Amino acid sequence: MRRILVIGANGMLGRDLVEILRPSFPVVIGWDLDEIDIRQEKETVLKIEDLRPDIVINVAAYTDVDG
Repeated sequence: MRRILVIGANGMLGRDLVEILRPSFPVVIGWDLDEIDIRQEKETVLKIEDLRPDIVINVAAYTDVDG
């Protein structure tokens, strides 16, 4: 059974991707900033290693263009 982790799952692309993947893959995990902060490299690596997904898809984005 494949475990897929989608990082950025609360964004527009992430929500759509999770919805598209769920019917074909029994375990699709959606994480966003509340679960993981990809700016913190060591913490990110540890959390992903702990989860042990088969596939990681990162669609996280910074959308505050003016910021």
